[in-house]
Amino acid sequence: MTPSGGASILGATTPQSPGPATFMHRKTVTVTAPHGIHTRPAALLVKAAQGYECDILVECGGRRASAKSLFRLQTLALSQGAEVTVSAQGDGAQQAVEAIATLLQELN
Repeated sequence: MTPSGGASILGATTPQSPGPATFMHRKTVTVTAPHGIHTRPAALLVKAAQGYECDILVECGGRRASAKSLFRLQTLALSQGAEVTVSAQGDGAQQAVEAIATLLQELN
């Protein structure tokens, strides 16, 4: 470990995974789909998220998951009316947050 908390590999430091508080771009939306975000719409969300290089998190009810993992996304049980925060960090983060947040509101 290095003094900054990251691991050292041959003199290089790799930072620990950022928590949601360190993600640069965030947006909170409400799920409007009558049946929530079940498998098929979640798969569309994951496909869209995988088109971005940045790290994207979806948070709901105090739990969070990568928007790029169908399994982890489904553990959030995103039902109609749920308040969902999308956050991202890295290249294209702002565009990714806008796209995923919009998709969450439009999926049926």
